[in-house]
Amino acid sequence: MRLARKLTTVAAAALLFSATNSFAKETVSGGAGSNAAVSSDSPVAAFDNFKTSLANAEAAALWGSLPKTWQANLNGMAQMIGQKMPAATWDKGFSIVLRVGKLLETKSEIFAGMLAASAPDKTPADIQSSLKAAGELFSAIGKSDFAKVEKLKTIDLGVTAKNTGSELLKMLFSIKAFNDEIAKESGGKNLKESLLATKAELVSQEGDNAEIKITAPNGKVDTQKVVKVEGKWLFKEMADGYQKDFANSKQQLSMALDQMPQNQMQVMMVMGMVESVLTTFENAKTPEEVQIAVQQVAPMLGGLMMGGAMMGGGQQPVEINIEEPKKK
Repeated sequence: MRLARKLTTVAAAALLFSATNSFAKETVSGGAGSNAAVSSDSPVAAFDNFKTSLANAEAAALWGSLPKTWQANLNGMAQMIGQKMPAATWDKGFSIVLRVGKLLETKSEIFAGMLAASAPDKTPADIQSSLKAAGELFSAIGKSDFAKVEKLKTIDLGVTAKNTGSELLKMLFSIKAFNDEIAKESGGKNLKESLLATKAELVSQEGDNAEIKITAPNGKVDTQKVVKVEGKWLFKEMADGYQKDFANSKQQLSMALDQMPQNQMQVMMVMGMVESVLTTFENAKTPEEVQIAVQQVAPMLGGLMMGGAMMGGGQQPVEINIEEPKKK
């Protein structure tokens, strides 16, 4: 995927990731061909404010870039989960997320050593850094306002953005493997540097519809149509997707939540198996013990995949081949 498209995708995805008051910055960085003053209401200014907020992990500002109606609907969807989801199922699921995070944090060095052979272009230290950062991200999610049904019932995603959204974005941006992928195409710049170096230029505008040219640090160009919704400039593709899919997505989610009580036993059984797998790895203290643990949990993983197939429409479980641990 071209870098310009990647950075545009990151920008769009960040709106959903932060799910998280109004633009905090009134200054703009100025895009290619934008030496003249840019109106604060222009699509270029909106893009520049957005990319700066994203680069600085200002999740509340990202949330504020959404139309008020979208904010209300997203809050309503999150609160619906809190009202309909059995607390035992939801809370246990996020306790598992927290355990996964802590496992990655505490055993990142061991896992990095085991993965080094399959990633010859990465050093064990780089792999460990990425695993530890991912673990910190999972741990933060496992302790967030999303992790408890009672908090979801009255959640305000704007407040969540201010309290934890920025922390999560900073953790995401700190994952070395993520930055390395961007750096390959941006002349060595990490994600933050690449975002700040990305330039936007107005191609055309007619009322609430416009087209902008986005130039990545490596010179690659992506042209995007944008549209103003409730005073907020958005990527047209995202706005169209919202109009087309939100009501149906909410209905599908509501139906799935209504079916949760009858599926709860099966879901809890699968989560219990996941907990058993985690316990096996948590109890392993050395690389040799972790390698043995991989052997021990292989049957459990097969069962988990079978359970996932039963719950997800009959997909076949994947065969797993585990090498014998090397003897000293």
